[in-house]
Amino acid sequence: MKKQKKRLILFSLLVGLLVLSVLPMNLFGAKVEAAESTLPTVSVGGGVYYGVALGSYPVWRHNDGTWQNGHRPDGPFTITHPYTFTFPGWTVVDYEVRPFASGGSPVSIPDLPAGMTPESMFQQLRGYSWDDVRKVVGTNYTVSSVDIPVSDPSTISFNLTTSGVLTAERPIPLHLNPDGTRREELLPNVVGYEYYFPVLIRLELIREGTAYIRHYTTDGQSLNGIFNDRDETLIHGQTYNFTAPTHPEYRYVGYKKRQDAPPESGPNWTSGTGPGSFKYDSSQFSKYYVFFYFEPNVPPPDKQYDALEIQPDPWEMYVGDTKAYTAKARVKGTSTWENIPSSLVNWTTGSGTIATANSFGVVQGKSAGTTTVKGTWNGLSDTASLTVKPKADPDPGTGPDPEPVMEYDLDIHPDSNVVVVGRTAKFDARYREREVGKTEWSEWKLLPGSSALWSVQRPDIASVNAGIVTGIKGGFTQVTVEWNGLTDTGLLEVVPPNPIPVITGPKEVKEGRPVTLSGKESYSPVGAKIVAYEWEIEGGNPTYVSAYDEEEITIIFGDPGQVVVKLHVWDDQKREGVVTLGAPN
Repeated sequence: MKKQKKRLILFSLLVGLLVLSVLPMNLFGAKVEAAESTLPTVSVGGGVYYGVALGSYPVWRHNDGTWQNGHRPDGPFTITHPYTFTFPGWTVVDYEVRPFASGGSPVSIPDLPAGMTPESMFQQLRGYSWDDVRKVVGTNYTVSSVDIPVSDPSTISFNLTTSGVLTAERPIPLHLNPDGTRREELLPNVVGYEYYFPVLIRLELIREGTAYIRHYTTDGQSLNGIFNDRDETLIHGQTYNFTAPTHPEYRYVGYKKRQDAPPESGPNWTSGTGPGSFKYDSSQFSKYYVFFYFEPNVPPPDKQYDALEIQPDPWEMYVGDTKAYTAKARVKGTSTWENIPSSLVNWTTGSGTIATANSFGVVQGKSAGTTTVKGTWNGLSDTASLTVKPKADPDPGTGPDPEPVMEYDLDIHPDSNVVVVGRTAKFDARYREREVGKTEWSEWKLLPGSSALWSVQRPDIASVNAGIVTGIKGGFTQVTVEWNGLTDTGLLEVVPPNPIPVITGPKEVKEGRPVTLSGKESYSPVGAKIVAYEWEIEGGNPTYVSAYDEEEITIIFGDPGQVVVKLHVWDDQKREGVVTLGAPN
């Protein structure tokens, strides 16, 4: 393949969720368009992230010997560009900019992870080695920034200024072709040189997390109502310690914990009162799941009882409210009453349209009216009176009209989505509502991403935070949203950032006639530039009318038969994509 010059993008930032804009400027009559790009970062823990920006400064000498705008090698220069970075779901605490190199060598970065050097970090973030650019990097420059006020805590904006002297070991000669020959379109005395200035950006970010505390029996039945299931906000830097609650009717067995995804099913809980104290580091995870497991305290089989009593009796509640009923039994021949685990009692209501009861004695009001709650255990039973009131102000004479009882429908939108590895995409959770008993739904309304519980089926393929998915590796996974007792699922495809080759041409190829195949429609899913092509033809005894490493290729097939066409493409970050097609004879 013919070597092609890899031109570095002017102050392009290649990092995660950052979005930047570069102002257009004129260089020797050629316009460099404003660019938008993303910047991968590396986390060093504690909410600290590093990125490397790379700026360039070209100088040109006219044919008459004067330098463009007076800028020349070994002369002073200054570049100022505004930058705006937005991190959805995060808060920017602080940032710092400084030269990545001094005297042509990388600066020391003391808080890098073990085994990582400034050179290896540069290659990880930029996609090519430090040795590839070392000689064209300026040896004498400084950087500074001036904040631009913004109101959004997830956004930071500043003017970045790079200044110094245009010196480098071997600046890029712009007047030469990649093979060292002079560019024919330039006048004889025109020369140009380009210098590069890497900038180290240090970012401190924090985000709120959520702890999901749940309580279950050992066979997986929810104990919400007996215990308090809850979602608790996690604040970066604060310490948390979640421990198992107690209840006279239940024996605690153990817990499960997991970060960013619910714990796996099965009897694999851990003994102890809980996972222990920890200080929340938002750079490590945003979701923390703690599931506590219990078994009911079963009365001794040889003890006999002669009466059952359930409480409360009587009770009043409003539509939509819940109440956990308890039961106790009297030891036969005594006045001693002992608690009976609610899960051992069979609970029913006199009217399922007025109130319902689950297997743990948690009763929920459904509609206004009077009914009964009955508990049955070991051949004994008791009944309690229950009144369900409309959901209204306690004093109807002074309060508003009773609120209607609503039901909801949940939808994930879109149903399917595609994201590039290292990039983000967004799912929305939306809901609609209607009054119970009516047929017409409301229009769909968006739910705030943080008000729903999001999860992915394959956390090795993608992660999700408040509906924003981040690609980790290629593959498919399901994205699930939960809200108000409802769930819905969408499909996510994660694709690598490699360019996508596309071959276009005629459907039929005649023996002995020239045919042109084109790769012009090849593209990069991350917006990179396609810079190189290479064609391979197998079969058909081809004669190449044009070069095999151009965007389009013209060939003549000398023999009929099956033909295989393969196209390689490369982008400006040295990523390769390949496609193979079988062409008809």
